[in-house]
Amino acid sequence: DNPSVYIYCACEDAAGEPSPRQLTIDYIDAMANSESGNSSFAVPMPPDVYRRVEQFVLDHYVPEEPKMKRKHERESKDSGARGDD
Repeated sequence: DNPSVYIYCACEDAAGEPSPRQLTIDYIDAMANSESGNSSFAVPMPPDVYRRVEQFVLDHYVPEEPKMKRKHERESKDSGARGDD
């Protein structure tokens, strides 16, 4: 609902401020970075960036084809278990 840009920061500089090192808009990547003990901060995504990301997705997104599910072959297992010859 609230698009964000996540900023990865290195250790604090001499003034005690975090030093930005990298940006991402991928929530899962940002959470993985945070869980590994690194500092990351979420800031609201600027409207211009949102529009560019949206256009990129519209231009390049290709949905994955559904994976085929295997059917269980109960009939062959059941017939063998009954001893049908």
